[in-house]
Amino acid sequence: MGSNYLTKFLEEKEVPTITKKRHTYLTYYGLEQQDTYVLKEGVIKTSIILRDGREFNISYIKGPDIIGYLNSCRVEHSP
Repeated sequence: MGSNYLTKFLEEKEVPTITKKRHTYLTYYGLEQQDTYVLKEGVIKTSIILRDGREFNISYIKGPDIIGYLNSCRVEHSP
């Protein structure tokens, strides 16, 4: 019920929808982020680029889920 309730509520309030193509960025590490997003469907990969240029995947988030400041805190404070 929770995820259906949230998406229905947002649709009723006519909250704008952003559609991103595959392999595009939602935000970048270090960028001041004031927005919160609701992932209605799909998967978001949370990753960082290491000093040697390799990508290190931290987590995969599957919709529906809330994306925003809390996820960036998890990234910044991961060991």
